[in-house]
Amino acid sequence: MAERISLNGNGGKATKTNLCQAKACGKPGSLRYFFEGVGKGSWTYFMCDEHVRVLTERDKKYIARTEGTKEA
Repeated sequence: MAERISLNGNGGKATKTNLCQAKACGKPGSLRYFFEGVGKGSWTYFMCDEHVRVLTERDKKYIARTEGTKEA
């Protein structure tokens, strides 16, 4: 898996805030989100590519609601 590089050319180290938020996963995660509906806002959370493929939408929504951040 290729390491991500920011726009200024510096690769970032994984921190606790951008690790996959699936239980017991220590891999770096990409920022994901899901939209709850009009007037309800959206949830943002970090999840690695592997968990995005294997988890159901219901599981991802549960992780976002419990581990993520709600945006208005």
